[in-house]
Amino acid sequence: HARAIGTMSVVAPVAGGGVVLPVAAGGVAGDRPSALQWAGLVAVVAGVMLASREQSEVAADAEAQRRAVLLALVAAVCFGSFFILLEGPAKESALWSALLIRVAPMPVLIGVWARAGRPLPAPRLTAGLLAAGTIDLLATALIALATAEGELSIVSVLASMYPVVTVLLAAAFLHERLLRSQYAGVALALAGVIAVAGG
Repeated sequence: HARAIGTMSVVAPVAGGGVVLPVAAGGVAGDRPSALQWAGLVAVVAGVMLASREQSEVAADAEAQRRAVLLALVAAVCFGSFFILLEGPAKESALWSALLIRVAPMPVLIGVWARAGRPLPAPRLTAGLLAAGTIDLLATALIALATAEGELSIVSVLASMYPVVTVLLAAAFLHERLLRSQYAGVALALAGVIAVAGG
């Protein structure tokens, strides 16, 4: 909703800033990345923020922009809290954690769908949504496994790189034109991953 009413170039970086929470929580819990890894983490966060920025042709009015930033801040807290709350359960059972994360919202979603009284989408669209949901579940399971094995501060930052992948896929398959800042963001994020892996 924040992206719909606000300016993408402002909303995306604010929402992406939620990764600061798990990094801080990891530091308190005893994570000790090397200096090279810290530099890599900063590069990844900065790269994701740059890659997420889009040029908006329509300027949002001041009130809408304030609401968009507020919503983006709430989203950032939710994203960051997700990684923090996942760490403990994932160390006990990563696969059960991934499954329960996806099952938990189902009653709410079913209630909203029933209240709306809308029919199911067309079969082709339904198949696409099921495929997307399966990929999303796989991604959540991999994040849970990584959280169970690795340091929260590192896993949360690397897992937050999905906007970079989205930008690259959009350019490759949808032929979207990227800004120079987005190319720079992609390169910076990838350099950060190399630094984290090499640290």
